[in-house]
Amino acid sequence: MNIIDTVIPASHAKTKAKVKQMIPILVRWAKNGLKKQTYGDMFRELGVEHYSNVGTALGYVEDVIKELRKETGEKVPTLNTLCKNKSTMLPSYGFKYVVDDYNSLRPQAKKALADGYDANACDYDKWDWVLDQLGLKPAPILTKEQLSELSKPIYGGGGEGEEHKVIKEYICKHPESIGYKKVKRAETEYVLPSGDRLDVYFELEDGTHVAIEVKPSISPEQDLVRGIFQCVKYKAVMEALRAVECADYNVDVLLVAAKKLSPLNQSLAKELGVEYKDKFSMS
Repeated sequence: MNIIDTVIPASHAKTKAKVKQMIPILVRWAKNGLKKQTYGDMFRELGVEHYSNVGTALGYVEDVIKELRKETGEKVPTLNTLCKNKSTMLPSYGFKYVVDDYNSLRPQAKKALADGYDANACDYDKWDWVLDQLGLKPAPILTKEQLSELSKPIYGGGGEGEEHKVIKEYICKHPESIGYKKVKRAETEYVLPSGDRLDVYFELEDGTHVAIEVKPSISPEQDLVRGIFQCVKYKAVMEALRAVECADYNVDVLLVAAKKLSPLNQSLAKELGVEYKDKFSMS
């Protein structure tokens, strides 16, 4: 019998289903070195606005890992610290299920403890084996079908319409609208050595170089996904340029969308380290 089915009673069918969803998500976070994910991120990945039994489910995640250790002798790390409270960026009080005296620790001690567990989880190289042992499949954010869609042309919702032009010109003239101050250089359609054109480009007084990708309200989901990947590319190119210049400055890349990003795109942006400002308004 599968370990998960052994550990979680049949009477807890909904919790069991959530645990089977959560473990592959936590494994992906560990493999990608993501240590700042929150309970909200988990809810988005599960496709729910909230999950009242998340603590119970995480407890069962730990029980499953414990049983796997027992049955195989493999020292599989704890995954639970990868899911944190947004305000404290620490595991919640329920982590006492893993570490008995957790709630009696001072915040600094809790952070040191969580950092250690996070490092163990992210450094572990047998997560694919763990999924196989548990009868689970990986949980990519984008399916092969969704990635295939990105290669198809977009009709009727592109980014070079009038709204797109107005937004990028507004941001160029009003950098404070997206949180930037002390801008000494501001341009639209700035060309990178790769040939890519940045919608807006800033250089700040402290030397920071900023690339901004703008998506209007009419952008379809497919185009927003592309915008996230464009930001990844811009950052890589700008960091390569910094190295060629033998310079020392920070590189910021920001996606500005006039519409709210979907839960999928919020998760994708966070996973890829892309900062974004959605629901942007010029008013």
